[in-house]
Amino acid sequence: MAVLGQMCLIAVEEHRPPDLVALRRALARVVPAAPLAIERRVLDVERTGLVVTLDNVALVVHGAPQRIPEAVYSAAVAGNLFWPAAADAMARHTATFALGGIEAPASPGEARAQSGALTWLAAGLSLTVGGLGVHWEGTGAMTDPERLARAPSEIEIGAWPVDIWLGYETFAEEGRAGAQLRLGARTRGARPYLGCELELAPAPVAELIEPVRTLFDAARALVALGAAVEDGQVFETRSEPRRVWQVRFGRAGGQQAVGMLIDAEAG
Repeated sequence: MAVLGQMCLIAVEEHRPPDLVALRRALARVVPAAPLAIERRVLDVERTGLVVTLDNVALVVHGAPQRIPEAVYSAAVAGNLFWPAAADAMARHTATFALGGIEAPASPGEARAQSGALTWLAAGLSLTVGGLGVHWEGTGAMTDPERLARAPSEIEIGAWPVDIWLGYETFAEEGRAGAQLRLGARTRGARPYLGCELELAPAPVAELIEPVRTLFDAARALVALGAAVEDGQVFETRSEPRRVWQVRFGRAGGQQAVGMLIDAEAG
């Protein structure tokens, strides 16, 4: 059975099949109102696993007694601004659970819905098997179990946990020696949800994480719309202090559009 949709990996200390009763109980705590069905199934000639239908989204779970290759997650733990202890936690894992959507999302709204259900499942499974960390495939995002546990309640109120789904990179503006640090940031993996990546131009910062938080506030507000971003679109973030932004399309590598965030109130 192929996984065509969003996918994440949960690192665990030891390989053991999940207890289905415990998983059902965990998911009942994580997302009590969502319809749920779980069945063991032969996934292909070499693997068995679980097929979970959660809130009408079909997901697959497979466990393996192997570590996640370090090359896959090394960039996600190096200098992780949200989870400084990521490298230490990942060093302890010996096995992995792979979770993914069976169908490829056909729209930004479907990508958001699938990622929401996948996050619910990851939170419930992590509670059941003692997850050490979650790596969101294709974006380089790496999340600690405590942050993952808070995400389900955020999803229910539309405060989408984009910091779990999206990776990021920061870049500095070159300037004269002694000048205040000016730092920008761009997303990795936002295209399924927004139709483009987002970029925040370098600006003076007090701490390294500041532009990433601003970038993710903007991404969260746009993901909440459930549609592809349009050139010139104006929107407001929900985090205090609220800010009004405009998206202007640029180009990355001469090919794909990138949504450049412009402070609409600053003109």
